[in-house]
This record gives sequence, structure tokens and C-alpha cells, in this order.
Amino acid sequence: MTLQKQGESDIVLTNPVLGSFLMGPFYLLMKRANAAAGIYFLILFFTACFSWVIMPFFTEYLVKEYYRSKGWKLTHDAIPQRDKTSKELDADADLWLQISIILFAASAVTFALFILMF
Repeated sequence: MTLQKQGESDIVLTNPVLGSFLMGPFYLLMKRANAAAGIYFLILFFTACFSWVIMPFFTEYLVKEYYRSKGWKLTHDAIPQRDKTSKELDADADLWLQISIILFAASAVTFALFILMF
């Protein structure tokens, strides 16, 4: 799958799940999705690195949404292409924020339980 923007070189995403599984949040830093990488680091910290196995499945979505918010267009995607309105983009961002908060809370509870065990 390729991300394109007029006047910019194309960005090719080849198996972001594997890349994130092997490199963790550094894959997101490499793709310049710094906010997502920061959240990834926090979740890793609070889940004692257990989320290293789970978060790669969200990486493709995170990278796609980051570049879409910057004006890039996705090509060669299995999802039918259509431009999202600003309301749809805001709804997606709100949904991701809610998911991040839930994951952060679950991570904090898991970390607290882990500390209480010792």
C-alpha cells in the first residue's frame, strides 16, 4: 500500500504489523507518527511490555490516519477509497482518543495489580 501527496515522494507501507512487532514504537517514530509512538511507549511502560504483542495490530491504522490527517492519499488499499469529511475525521480522532484512554486505564490497573502482587 502506498501513501501519496502531490509534490512529495511516495511512502510505502510494507507489512506494518511485522515492522511494529519487531521494532515496537520505534517503527512509528520511523514513520514520523510521534504522538502515536509516545502513546505506544506509555502503554508499554504501564503493561510491563505485554502490549508489545497487541499494539502491532493497531499500527497500520495509526500510520494511515496520521498521514491522512496530513493530507496524504492512500492508494492500493483494500478499503474503497473515498474522501472523508472533516466531521468523519474528527469522529475517527475522537474514537481513537477514547480507545487510547481505555487502554491507558487498563494498563494502569494492570500495572497497579502487578505492583501489589510483590
